[in-house]
Amino acid sequence: MVDIFAGGTQRDPRHTQNIPNTPDNQQDDLFSVLRDAASITHESDDNDQALTTAEEFERYHEQNPAIYKAMVILCRQWISRTGRRKLGINAVVERTRWEIAVQTNTDPKIDNNFAPYFARLIMAQERDLAGLFDLRRSGADEWIARRLDQDRRAA
Repeated sequence: MVDIFAGGTQRDPRHTQNIPNTPDNQQDDLFSVLRDAASITHESDDNDQALTTAEEFERYHEQNPAIYKAMVILCRQWISRTGRRKLGINAVVERTRWEIAVQTNTDPKIDNNFAPYFARLIMAQERDLAGLFDLRRSGADEWIARRLDQDRRAA
């Protein structure tokens, strides 16, 4: 991958403070994550019609942890390279698809209905990315509340 930002743009060090694994040291991580993401699975069976979107997302996320990892890396790159603390989750989903396709020559399957779930999960699990996405009311709100409650009980 050609880094169109390399060399021509000075990165302001203020933008990378307190952001773990900024693009300079995370590019190799992104490549390895993208290789893992090339084997995306979205298994379905006759029982899928009975699953809620939240249940489908949980299954997908469990089967494809590299997608989440790639999205987190891309979010951190966004902040580091632009200095902006707001981003649309749909941009992240599309960029993830793009990167996987370009790096692995595969056709990644990421359901658009999973975007609100990824947004909430990323902001809940990655402290440095909290507040990155503006959210609309969604069924994902109830899902993330249940998940956080389960995580608190398990801790």
